Amino acid sequence: MSKEEILKDFLNTLKISFKNASMYGTGHPAFSESVNKLKERIDALFEFLIPISLGFTSRSLFLDERFWEKTQLFVEIARTFHFRKMKKIEFNEGVSIDELGYFISRFSASPKDVIKMGGPNKILDKEKIPHILFEELDYSELLKGTG
Repeated sequence: MSKEEILKDFLNTLKISFKNASMYGTGHPAFSESVNKLKERIDALFEFLIPISLGFTSRSLFLDERFWEKTQLFVEIARTFHFRKMKKIEFNEGVSIDELGYFISRFSASPKDVIKMGGPNKILDKEKIPHILFEELDYSELLKGTG
C-alpha cells in the first residue's frame, strides 16, 4: 500500500472506531475489533510518520504536512475532535491497544460530556496515557481583549 492509501485507511478506521464506540459498549466485540484495527493502521502508518500528528479545524484536518478537507470523511473527523476542544492529537510509538481503547471510549462521548469530564488533557492525565498527547483549543486569550 502507498502512503496515501495508508493515511486514508487510518482516517477511515479512526472514524469507524468512534462510531462503534458510540453505538456499543467497551466490552462489545465490534468495539474491540475496531480498536484492534485502529492499532494495526497506526502501526502501518508509523512506517511513514513518527509521530502521527493530526491538527483540527471545524472543517479540515492537518496531517502529513497538508490540509485534508472537502471530503465528508475528513470533515467528519475534524468536527469530531474540534467540537471536543481538541486542536491537535499525537500518537507516538508504543501506543497500546489499551490506550487506544481508553482514548476511543472517552472521546466518543458527546462534546458536552467530554468538557464536563475536564477536557482532553484531564481525561488522559487521569489514566496516564503517555503515547497519546493532545493540544486543547484555548479561546481564553481571545476573551481577554477589549471590544
